[in-house]
Amino acid sequence: VEIGGHCHPWNTPPRTSEGVHNSMMFRFSESVNLEKVRVVRDAATRELGVTPRSFRAGRWGYGETVSKPLRDLGFDIDCSVSPLIDWSDDGGPDFGEAPYLPFRFDPERPLEPDPGGAMTELPPTIGFLRGDQVRARRLRRRIERSLLARFKVVGLLSRAGLLTQRWLSPEFATGDEMIRLSSAWLASGMGPFLQLTFHSCTLLPGATPFVRDQNDRTEFLGAIDVLLRHLAGLGCRFETLGGAARSLDLAP
Repeated sequence: VEIGGHCHPWNTPPRTSEGVHNSMMFRFSESVNLEKVRVVRDAATRELGVTPRSFRAGRWGYGETVSKPLRDLGFDIDCSVSPLIDWSDDGGPDFGEAPYLPFRFDPERPLEPDPGGAMTELPPTIGFLRGDQVRARRLRRRIERSLLARFKVVGLLSRAGLLTQRWLSPEFATGDEMIRLSSAWLASGMGPFLQLTFHSCTLLPGATPFVRDQNDRTEFLGAIDVLLRHLAGLGCRFETLGGAARSLDLAP
């Protein structure tokens, strides 16, 4: 187990008029985010006896005004970049062109791989249920930028099973879909890193839309169990974020 930092800027002190109606952290200034991340770090140290080194921005609202405060406060791993996803409609960042494999980076340029960078990005696994992942990404982006986007071609291809995109997450995929995604990912030579992600509060029935009652919780945990048994059968090793960064030789 590794305890990391996580910040929802709308209710994490200090309260400020800056961005008061915005839930995306990267919309706040570097100085405000510095104090908010400091509150998160110090609370974890005070209440749990650990000093977090890894971080995820609430609602994936990540950018330069977040990465630089993280560096200044001793964080060296981020996992806020959600490849392929454009959060612009929610006032968030567009990660459509973001790297989808782990990389080192300079906090001044958080979306650009830099082998000499001071921090490590470990993105959640988001991909397609079949075919070569790189080709599928290129095809999707090409369609989204063409006149075909008007005709919802991506949605049609997804329903046909040709460009079905999923997160490696029991909140957005079934156990079978997560197995298919991880298998397609590894078969495409995407590297040895997969990241499973979900909200910890989802394990409390009724706290999120994903698990409404005890039956949902049993199904949710069953999907995780099916995936982990499958990956263990493939010889995968399970790591914390810090352990994964060291195994990939990406730890600063």
